[in-house]
Amino acid sequence: MHVPRPVDVQSPAGEVLFQGLPRNISSRGVGFASEHPFNDGAGSLWVTFHQPGVARPIEALGRVAWQGLEAPVGNVWGCELLDMSPGCREIFERALANTA
Repeated sequence: MHVPRPVDVQSPAGEVLFQGLPRNISSRGVGFASEHPFNDGAGSLWVTFHQPGVARPIEALGRVAWQGLEAPVGNVWGCELLDMSPGCREIFERALANTA
């Protein structure tokens, strides 16, 4: 998705790990950059996309697929999207197609 949408990433316990605009979004995952490294040991994450014009956010189950350092932005990491309800997947895919 070329136009980033606000995203929240939470641990299974509900701790907010990221909140803001991602670097990129695709049908398979989301890329992030932040000042702080991702150091949560959770195997899975809750990813919530806030899509303008959609009353309910799009929710997905994800996991950290990679992480590293990149100058000048700092810490970068990617979250693979593992599971999404069929209704959320339909809205998500439509949003991706509309911004491509």
